Amino acid sequence: MALSARATAFLKTQERRNSIRDERRILEALDRAQLPIFEPVIDFQQQYGGCTFYAIYEPMVYGILHPKPRSVEANNISGFSDDDGITYLFECVDTLYQMSFHIDGDGTYYENFRAVAPSMDKHVEDLALRNELDMQQVKWHKAKSSTCLSIDGATARKFS
Repeated sequence: MALSARATAFLKTQERRNSIRDERRILEALDRAQLPIFEPVIDFQQQYGGCTFYAIYEPMVYGILHPKPRSVEANNISGFSDDDGITYLFECVDTLYQMSFHIDGDGTYYENFRAVAPSMDKHVEDLALRNELDMQQVKWHKAKSSTCLSIDGATARKFS
């Protein structure tokens, strides 16, 4: 999925920390862990590795591989059995925030083991839209606090 202009612009405003994004190094790490190769996981690491969002003041650094992880869960790759066999879940956020974040071999994004988006691209699209709406809300509150419109909208008074 190609990101929209809104999502691309949103990502450019986010902090990007040092991350392992070289495909050879990603493949070597997966090989050392004796895990199968999933293209969506490699794509995720290359595109979003190091991308940092915040939960209040706590940084959430996206990626499955981190050069200097803060969390003991970072760089943790695990699998569990279900009716369809084994599903691999890759811890995909290095953070001390009290939630778990995973991506599976198909690229589905999970929070607290609940699928919240079919891909990280979709999740970023959602974050970008929420951010845009939040910015509009801020602009609306600023306008609302300094301007009073009449009922028919024809006149406006400015308050200082």
